[in-house]
Amino acid sequence: MSSAGKDPNGQSPISHVNSQWSEIIGLIEGFSSAFGFPSIIDLYKNVQDLPVDERFTDARSVYEQLFGLEDIDDAGVEDLPAGLTDTLPSETSEKEELAKSVFLFLGSQLREMKESIILKALSDREHERQYLIFLAYLDDLLEQVDEIFQGLSGEEISNKTGLLSEFLALSSHFMLISAGEEQELGEEFVRDIYRARYYRSLRRGTDPENDPEELEFDDMTRRLEMKAAVLIYEEQDISISRGAELAHLPLEEFESLLEEHGVSPNYGPENREELNDGPTLTK
Repeated sequence: MSSAGKDPNGQSPISHVNSQWSEIIGLIEGFSSAFGFPSIIDLYKNVQDLPVDERFTDARSVYEQLFGLEDIDDAGVEDLPAGLTDTLPSETSEKEELAKSVFLFLGSQLREMKESIILKALSDREHERQYLIFLAYLDDLLEQVDEIFQGLSGEEISNKTGLLSEFLALSSHFMLISAGEEQELGEEFVRDIYRARYYRSLRRGTDPENDPEELEFDDMTRRLEMKAAVLIYEEQDISISRGAELAHLPLEEFESLLEEHGVSPNYGPENREELNDGPTLTK
């Protein structure tokens, strides 16, 4: 199997994520065990064992089966696992607020991770391409988290069950990397990014841009690297030449890439008046 980034020296995104999140995963697993909940790692392993089409459309069923529930939404208190009745609110509105808090916290933690991955991509030349790929992955995962939070906040979203399945399928990589169970940004990792986009398009009723099963691995990784380079250029104070360097493109092609993504190049002051409006430097 092809790999976008093995971790022989403990310096790639794999080790970075594991060092940042392994303690959190340990706390979650300890909480689950103490209250009689199933293992979150077992959940994500079971999700990854599903056939591709089921993983992105019906991964929620794994959650239901692991908890012994046929339908989470319709389950009564007496159906819940040991310990759950004492820890979850009884009112629906309170459960929704709890879920919103969970996804709000998850979003904030992933944004912190995203910022650290950007800094790594800018500073670690040896593993730059792997960090770019992981950054593109995190950006897509955050989009899912934000959409789930919007749905919990009352906004209309299409097919909530499908969205949750997409989230479980895509986030499984992050959780298993954090737990030390996934050791490379391999072909399945990369292809699942495109699969999540494909099934998101189907769920929203739009035409998918590509069939992820027909894309070549090298082509997928290059697209992710270029997307991440645009993202860094948009969010960080870097020159357009540094952005082109990150994307491994000539300057003119990077300018065209920015235009395709609706990002305006920042060339600095366009005239003397703009230059004079800048900060005054003093000795």
